[in-house]
Amino acid sequence: MTKNIAIVLTIQLISLFIFVMPVACAEDMNDWSKEYLNRAVQYKWMDEDEIEFSKATITRLEFIKIVIHLYDTISDKAIETEYDSPFDDTQDIAVSKAYDLGIVLGMEEDRFEPNLEITREQMMVILHRLLDALEIYPITTMEYRIFEDEMAISGWAKNSVQLLSKLGVVNGITEGQIAPKQSATLEQAIAMVVRMQMFINSMNSH
Repeated sequence: MTKNIAIVLTIQLISLFIFVMPVACAEDMNDWSKEYLNRAVQYKWMDEDEIEFSKATITRLEFIKIVIHLYDTISDKAIETEYDSPFDDTQDIAVSKAYDLGIVLGMEEDRFEPNLEITREQMMVILHRLLDALEIYPITTMEYRIFEDEMAISGWAKNSVQLLSKLGVVNGITEGQIAPKQSATLEQAIAMVVRMQMFINSMNSH
């Protein structure tokens, strides 16, 4: 009888761990992004009901739409865009604007791959090019920051990773890991773009 009670209690504890603990962890993990997500709603980059999906990955097209919204918010220069898209797989005007600004180049000559999940290093390169498009050229320390997963960073992304990490626009997923090839989540993308706007605002205020 005692053995049966022990088994029942063990099963109950296991069930509690499986079904309760992940929810608590998810809530804790989301704490860091609440400020950024609320600002994104304020800036009309996303709707309030999208916050619950902030852990989901974000596509290349979705990220570009947010970046172009930021450009339009900050820049007083009109973007004259050809009606015909430079890519065969999307006609979205945000992509055409980003292409004309030099913010995106496409995965191939005539393909943007709008529905692919965007990686963290791809986002950093795009945000670096956004600064160039806005003619903002920040000066940072020449000291090279070495990450634990340094070897995973693509050669074409290293300068952007260095710049944005030094500007505080990008934080690692841990103290020393930048996770460049990891598919980005909506909350990670929003956090980067909000920090970018905060940096640009600080530059414009001087």
